[in-house]
Amino acid sequence: MSEINALPRILVIDDLFGRTHSDRRNEERTSLCGLYLLQDITGDQDGKGSVQRLKRPVAQAYFYRGQHPTSSIPGDLVENDLNGTLKLIADGWNKPPYWSMVLLDLCFYTGRVTEISNKKVEGMPEGRPSDDDPRQYFGLQILSAIKENFPNLPVVILSSKPEDEVSLDYTRLGALGFIPRADERGPDLLKDHIYRNALVPDSSGEIVGHSKALMYVLREIRRSAAQGGRRNLLFRGETGTGKRLFASYSHMQRIAGTLAAPFSVVNCPQISQERFASEFFGHRKGAFTDAKEDKLGIIEIANGGDVFLDEIAELPPGVQAGILKVIEERVFTRLGETTTRTADVRFLSATNSTVIGFREDLLMRLTEGGTITLPPLRERKDDIPLLVEKFVREAEHAAQARERKIEPEAITKLVGYS
Repeated sequence: MSEINALPRILVIDDLFGRTHSDRRNEERTSLCGLYLLQDITGDQDGKGSVQRLKRPVAQAYFYRGQHPTSSIPGDLVENDLNGTLKLIADGWNKPPYWSMVLLDLCFYTGRVTEISNKKVEGMPEGRPSDDDPRQYFGLQILSAIKENFPNLPVVILSSKPEDEVSLDYTRLGALGFIPRADERGPDLLKDHIYRNALVPDSSGEIVGHSKALMYVLREIRRSAAQGGRRNLLFRGETGTGKRLFASYSHMQRIAGTLAAPFSVVNCPQISQERFASEFFGHRKGAFTDAKEDKLGIIEIANGGDVFLDEIAELPPGVQAGILKVIEERVFTRLGETTTRTADVRFLSATNSTVIGFREDLLMRLTEGGTITLPPLRERKDDIPLLVEKFVREAEHAAQARERKIEPEAITKLVGYS
């Protein structure tokens, strides 16, 4: 059974980088891959010179010319191929491994490949006046067709043309950004777009799967983390959707690139109104009858990190009021003390039910960063084979048993169950 490739799989549609040569590599493509750290998986350059090796690629890239023929010599007529382009997009969008994102050029040169044009750039045609008309860019035609046929597929423009020529058009047609090809920040801009916009599995392997439903959620969490600050999030989903796992993923995204920060889990049904102050704020020895020693509270233990409130619908009204006060004032006091301490935490909350009778002001505070709805497994059928393998291998390891083959018939039955 195949493992998930954590690298994004990007489709690059560009007449310069997508063209092929019969006897050697596309040097412009090789340069782009080296600059942007893209691992070329197109397969049309195999056996044509030395293989380019990147130590830490940021993505895999499949290159497509968007025209026919893909390989051209003097005398050939090069024309744009919208139908062929849409077929390739569909092939990588309707079955895994899915396209994570499309990098799309704007201007595609057409016409006859002449001796003069071939000397300038091998295999490129001389072009027609309409090719350079921003109102007729073939890239915008492709973008319009993607919006109509594949509205959830992320697209970013990568072009040498001026952005202001088409800024309104590409935004209206659903592109998520523009990377100027000559901009030295281009590689960093691409990394940022991959983080914020691409559909990418969890590289840590903690959250298993590559279904689009799953990757939409992971992208939403990363986008929230990219906004920075302590924006509280609510995770809503049925029992078994992995709310704690996704909360942990959100925590790891927020602290990425920094020193480790705490992640404290609170099982809300176990927090009574009587125990709340001691559990959350801590106490001094002797603050009450059973206070045998000083104790740090959850807020202090999680300082600089996140507190995960699991099943918030079960919080008693008095506890809700206490949490609201901490969020609003960002301070707390241990029981038995008068010293005010700073509450430097973010709250991640979860519920599997409609929150009825809950304080509206607290719910508003707990959803400052949004509400993320987690898909049930019946909406993630692509992930079932991977999850089955993970659970079976873990069970074998725990029992020190030999590895067994998972029969395809068993997978089929599990995927078909609802």
